[in-house]
Amino acid sequence: MTAVTTPGQPGTARQERQPGLPDRMARYGIWLAVGVRMLGDRRLQAAAVTGALAAVAFASLTKNNQARPVRRVAAWYTKSGVTRELHRAEQALTPGKDQS
Repeated sequence: MTAVTTPGQPGTARQERQPGLPDRMARYGIWLAVGVRMLGDRRLQAAAVTGALAAVAFASLTKNNQARPVRRVAAWYTKSGVTRELHRAEQALTPGKDQS
């Protein structure tokens, strides 16, 4: 016959042992060795440098692509005199101002 136990009863659950200091130090040492080994790998270094260069190039490309059209449109508006028309239209549409 099996005894039915509830989770709250003492002595029924297995005690989970926390890893001691020597176990943790061994685990950290293994991770440190893996990290050092990976950092010494030429393929990882090449991939990291290539990724960094690609990120810088992509950031520069997006910055230039955003700035040029804005400057071009601003110059076109200024050159064609549309700025005055837009200002007059904005004043006409603003509620509460005299439209004289």
